[in-house]
Order: sequence, then C-alpha cells, then structure tokens
Amino acid sequence: MPQTSAIKVEEFTNGLRVNTGTWMFEHHAPHGGACTAIVLVRGTSGNLLNGPITSAIRCLNADGTTRHYRESYDTKATLRHEVAGGATVVIAEGVFRDESGANIPVGYRRRTEYHAHGLIWSTLEIMSDCGCPDVIELCGASVILRRGMTHCSVRLHPTQAGGADLLGAGAEFSLVPNTTAFLTRFTPLQIQCVDRAGEGMELFPGSDLAAWDYACKSDVGLGFYRVAEIPDGTQIDWMPYCMAQRRATTVIQGKIAMRLGMALPALASRLTAPQIGINAGDEALKAMAASGTKVVCCAVEHGADAAKLSRVVDAAHAQGLKIVAKISAHELHPAAPEFAQHGSEWMHSAAPSLGIIKSWRGNEVSGGLMCLQSGWLDFLKREIDALLTAQPWDGVCLDAATPYPCCHPGHGRTFHSDREGLLSLLAFCRERVGAAGLVLTEASTARSFSLENLSDGSSK
Repeated sequence: MPQTSAIKVEEFTNGLRVNTGTWMFEHHAPHGGACTAIVLVRGTSGNLLNGPITSAIRCLNADGTTRHYRESYDTKATLRHEVAGGATVVIAEGVFRDESGANIPVGYRRRTEYHAHGLIWSTLEIMSDCGCPDVIELCGASVILRRGMTHCSVRLHPTQAGGADLLGAGAEFSLVPNTTAFLTRFTPLQIQCVDRAGEGMELFPGSDLAAWDYACKSDVGLGFYRVAEIPDGTQIDWMPYCMAQRRATTVIQGKIAMRLGMALPALASRLTAPQIGINAGDEALKAMAASGTKVVCCAVEHGADAAKLSRVVDAAHAQGLKIVAKISAHELHPAAPEFAQHGSEWMHSAAPSLGIIKSWRGNEVSGGLMCLQSGWLDFLKREIDALLTAQPWDGVCLDAATPYPCCHPGHGRTFHSDREGLLSLLAFCRERVGAAGLVLTEASTARSFSLENLSDGSSK
C-alpha cells in the first residue's frame, strides 16, 4: 500500500509541485495552472505526460472554420494551494484562450484535490455569465500519456454495457500506433491505460454520471470519449459534448461542473491470500503454513456460527497465519432483517423495471445486490466494525469490490455509479484495521488503481 501520509507542496517559478512520496505532480501557471508533469517515484521512465492535462472549447466561426480555446493556453492563470478536508488542494483559475491569446467569455476554475492513498479528484467549473454561443465541442479533460502504453481497460456506461451485464461491463483493448482503440459517445465508468512495466493512469467520473451525461444538453450520448494512439503518445479525451462533424452548436451559459477522478499505480508488491472455509481443520492450516502461506481469507456468510468463527481464527493464529474476514461489498442476504426493512431503498437498480437483483450460488441465494450510494454504505461499515470487534481478525477482504452503475431515483440523478461509496468503504476499512491490519479486495471486472491503492492485495 503506498505511503501518502505526508503530502508536500513546493513552490517554484510560476508553478507548484505536489509530492506524495509515491508520486510527484507539477502545475504550471503559464499553462493555465494545468498539471504538466506526473512522475512515479518507483517508475523508470520519467514524466508520464506528454503535454498538459487540459479542458477545451471548440467554437464554430461564421465562415465555417472552427477554433479551439483551451485551459492550457491561458498564460495569465492564477494558481494557489490550500489544505481542506484533509486533502492538499491546488486551485487554478483563468479564461479559455486560443493559441494567439484571444479569449472567449468563458472562465474556468479547476480544483485538484490530492488525498491519501493516491486518490486525486479534479473538479472543473466552467462559467459564463453572458453566454458563449456557437460551441460545437466541450472537452472536460484531454490527456496525452507518453509513448509506450500497450493496452487499456474500460468499464462502459450502463446504457451500452449490454443486456446480459447489469453491472457495467469491462473490456480490454490493445493500443496500436496511429489507431483509435476505444471510442464511445457515452460517459465511461473508467478508462485505464498501462505500459509493459505496469505504469500508466486510471481516469473515472464522479458517481454522478449525469454531470457528464447532461453537461450541455438534456440527452445522453452526445459526447466523445476516446483512447487513441497518436504520434505524441496515447491521447485520452473526455468530451461530454461533441457535435463538431455535424456542426450542431450549443450555448455555454451559467456554470457547468464536472468531477473526474485519477489514480496511478503504486508499483508495490501485492499479496494474495488463499480462501478457506469456516470448518478448515488444524492439519490443513498447518500444511498451508508449511508451504509458505502467510495470510488466509475466510468467507463470513450470513448467520455464520460465532463459535466456529472463533475456532477458525484461533486455529489460524496457532499456525502463525494471519486471517482476514471476507464479506461482500454489495450483497445483503434476504434473511437479514434489513433486507425487508431497507432492501427496496438500498437496492442496486439496473433498470427502472427491475426489482432487487439476486446472486445465486447453486440453488441458494447468497444475497441481493445493494448500491453503496445509499444507506447500505453506513450499514455495511457498522457490520464490518462489529465483525472486527467480535473476533481478533487481522483484517477484512471485500468481495465484489467493483463499482456498480445504478439508476435508483433515491440515490442520485438518473444513472450514477457507486464508486465514491466504494472508495469511502475501503478508506473506512483501511482506518479501522489500523497500520498493522490488512485490507484485501476481490474484483469481478477490470483492474482499478484507485481501488488497489487502498488495499494490500487480493484473495484467490
């Protein structure tokens, strides 16, 4: 797990440098205050970026030509930093300009929050009081990673994930020079690009997908989200509105806010823990210890016998093994009283016409799927706290540690993701187990740096 407890900010000429001990970031005022350099301390190839991370607005001229105005073209931006809510925050403010320095009546404020465990949230506010007409493209973030990325993994927007997958599908794409690897008009739940050494970047929207889906219009699917190999490297575009080819214009007026998360690999070794049953015997545990196993994972089912849990924990410790309790991040058993009381309120809603989706193990229901953007999150935190209090577990393993898309009207606007809830749950587990404790995860789809950075490894 990366050590990010001491985030330091250093001022240099026209810029700020943020150092977490695991990663280093540079923001330059002459480039709109944008992040222009990211260096992985344990990495091997220097700056991860091949250009500033920037937003952009493309406008249609009267003669049919177009012009780009970018955050990174603003050489007069203001740049400052503060500490708020336990995070180190870098704030850049300015106006959108073209390459010549001419501006349009649209200002921006980008607030980049550096949190512990490598979690970064960037909130971009785009503001125009008088209005900016003739906009054919709005880009919330454009990133060019250095050359050498080999593949990307993507989690799709729920409307295009496919009818057979109600949890947001994951897909893998190879990165081939001078080709587009991934292109969609719908806000993806995640884009992650890596090279052969495992270095790269993960980008993901905040849980409120509507902030991207409806940034400019009331219709979903008007964006342009792309991963492409260009001569300069790997370009990742997050555009909530793109009608450039059709020359369909819109007006930017008032304030638009878009939240984008970012995570980088810690490049640290990760452990794997074999799973055992509640009835694991002494001889089996002894054999595992003799084979070099250090940590085991025990699934705690609903209604598990407390005496048996106590016995298996003590038996593992007697063999010098650490043992962690494995529970689901999303499943609530139908026999639990809370299922009848709050199931319909907390449920993961894959579609308005569907009820609670249940997971099955053979002919038995293991649980109904819940959304972590609901009261389920606080309930699960209490359950984990009680579990760790009742027995001397060495930590916890979260099964189904994957963000789910949901359209429950009680949790957020239209479609949302429970990624922020999942990150909150992992951060709670990290704090609850303490410095000596373990947090493991088991995800069902694409890898995620942001989730891995909060855990020590996975079960197997």
